Amino acid sequence: MIYVETSVLLKVLLREEGFETSAEILEENPCITSSLTFMEARRAISRLLSLKLLKEVDSKDLIGALQILSREWSVMEITKEIQHRAGQGFEIEPVRTLDAIHLATALECRQIFKDLKVLTFDKRIEENLKPMGLHSYGSG
Repeated sequence: MIYVETSVLLKVLLREEGFETSAEILEENPCITSSLTFMEARRAISRLLSLKLLKEVDSKDLIGALQILSREWSVMEITKEIQHRAGQGFEIEPVRTLDAIHLATALECRQIFKDLKVLTFDKRIEENLKPMGLHSYGSG
């Protein structure tokens, strides 16, 4: 099981440089993410549209892709337990609030999926995985 953090989803959706490897990983593995991931992705699409860096038709296609993924992937809601853990300290600070929610959600997911791997391009999240007993995709 792969926990997908927002940076990965956006890289794939926006077909940023090197997206192919991540897209392949997502296609080949069962995925789980936070409901936050879809909120962040929709906001990113809205920002790009408002800055005229994305065409209206492309934004609609991306929103459609998000709707499909939200049905195909397992999605964890931001529970009280996740909120509580996100409010606590992390080994490598500072951690922004949204990143803390991702880390706390990944910890919660690991209770269900012992072999959970986290896929992220966010440096702060990546740095905190090992100290928290989590593993990035491609590590042990």
